[in-house]
Amino acid sequence: HQDSHSNKSIMNKTNLELDHIAKPFEKIIHGLIFLYILTIPLQSIGFKFTELFVGLPEIVFLVLAPLAIIYIMRSGQKLWIDSLDLFVFGWLLANILAGWFAGFDLIVITQIIKTAYLVVLYMILKWTISPKMLTRIVKTIILSSLIAALTGIMGFGLGHLGIDTTLSIIRPFPYSIENVTQAKGFTPTPNMLASIIMIGVLF
Repeated sequence: HQDSHSNKSIMNKTNLELDHIAKPFEKIIHGLIFLYILTIPLQSIGFKFTELFVGLPEIVFLVLAPLAIIYIMRSGQKLWIDSLDLFVFGWLLANILAGWFAGFDLIVITQIIKTAYLVVLYMILKWTISPKMLTRIVKTIILSSLIAALTGIMGFGLGHLGIDTTLSIIRPFPYSIENVTQAKGFTPTPNMLASIIMIGVLF
């Protein structure tokens, strides 16, 4: 009976120690998720690696992914799979099979890497986000959209003043004599900037 009590005490102590380590680790993971959301409007800031452009969100992801995987494995939570997960994995498998039949050239491999990146990101978010985080995530998304809007306004204003920056592009407009200035901020295209802003508006 004494041995059983002693073993139980050791197990409780071990669980407390693990919990003490897991809590700060969890905060780091959640902090990186919030940082990732905030860097989404800053996609054009980064560097090119072969055919891949590695922007600020991807740099944050490269730090987040291994830490999140370690956290998920140590947390002991049941990794349930639903129909949406099967669809996501099927999308990745379809890309790999298409690459297999088309021949794995640089463009195909780049596409597979991009798809795998989105799949891993989806699974990390699914298994690390808790319901109590949702309110803060919504606030972070709104802040991210605000950053996008501010960079867009800055680019549009500078473009109208005739100052050429990467924050906007000048395009010929159909049925118009003058070219038009389209804001894109630090995103690849004006449409991408508009999408990020609209997500914030929806929330």
